Formats: sequence, C-alpha cells, structure tokens
Amino acid sequence: MVAGNGVDSSFSPVGPAKEFDAPYLLYVGNRKPHKNLDRLFQAFNGINDPHLRLVLSGVEDAEIAHRLAKAGVASRVLFAGNLPDSDMPSLYRGATALVLPSLVEGFGLPLVEAMASGTPVIAAAAASIPEVVGNAAILFDPLDTGEMRQAIEFVLSSTQVRAHLRAVGLNRAKQFSWDRVARTVAEVLESARESPSRRWLRQAQFT
Repeated sequence: MVAGNGVDSSFSPVGPAKEFDAPYLLYVGNRKPHKNLDRLFQAFNGINDPHLRLVLSGVEDAEIAHRLAKAGVASRVLFAGNLPDSDMPSLYRGATALVLPSLVEGFGLPLVEAMASGTPVIAAAAASIPEVVGNAAILFDPLDTGEMRQAIEFVLSSTQVRAHLRAVGLNRAKQFSWDRVARTVAEVLESARESPSRRWLRQAQFT
C-alpha cells in the first residue's frame, strides 16, 4: 500500500486568482534537465495565440533567459517570482491549465495542488504522473513536442474540456488529503504490527 503525498487545504478553487496581462499556462517546479522544459518551450512556440502566456515559478536568470531566447518564446514567458507558500493557491487558480512535462517525477506535488485548486492538468505520461492524476488529466508523450502542443491546444480550445478536467481533478484531489494519508499510514503500521511474523514471535516468547 502506497500512502502518497498530501495537499494543504489552502489549495482550493475558492479564493482570489492571480492575474497577469493575459491568460496563462503554468509550470511549477525547478529547471533541471529531467523537467523537460526545453521541449515545453518548443511546444509553446508552436501555439498560435499571441495573447497566451507561459508563467514559470521562480525568477528569471541568465541560464533560463538563454533557453527561452533559443526557443523563440522569451517575449511570451513570464515569471511568478519567489512567492510565499500562501500565494501559491491563487497562482494555480488564475491559470488556464498547469503543464507538467517532466520525464521523471517521484510524486509530482504540483499535480495535486493544481487539481485541488480546480486547475486543469496537462502532463507527461511518464514515471509516477499517470498514477497520481488517474483520469483527471490530459497526458502526452513527453518526448514528442508535437503531441505536447496538441494536448495543450486541445485543452485551450474547449471550455467543456476544461470544465470536465476541473470537476474530475477536484474529485481526484480528495484522495490526497492529509487526513487520508494519515489513515493510510496508520493502516500500514497496524498491518505491520499484526503481521504473521510478529504474531509468531510473540507466541514464541511465551512458549
């Protein structure tokens, strides 16, 4: 049994939503190679919507500025800055969708934070991601920038699709409350305490 991770109750569809100068897709995470951001930039470059922005968590530095310029998207990418944890729910709520293109994820907490905030999720069909999101996301091959772009465009093109993802995401996120995680951990510990090997050991001590 896997307990997984929990999401704070502040991540909710109710509350203020962050605004930028245009609708935005959101990426939350670091910029290491396994996060696959260069392919995300390539996919985003192929989306024919001059008003759409891609917002990255954190601040701009010379290295990421170079990568954005190389991909031809520097003028369409914004940075959320170093936000306190208390501001993260509004960042999710304001996004048209979260995009997580990672090749490797141990869990992918932004997936659950987005779902709990009512934000549609578009993510890589890789590592632990499909297990975390279940049927509550649009998945793509993270090595195929064309498929990534098509997945994003599919979500952008339909309010009905976004409403569906919002509904199933909110339901999926309920599985990752801290109360549920605590109950799962307690069940695992109780099961281990009452395992056959432990019972035999106790019996042996009294024979």
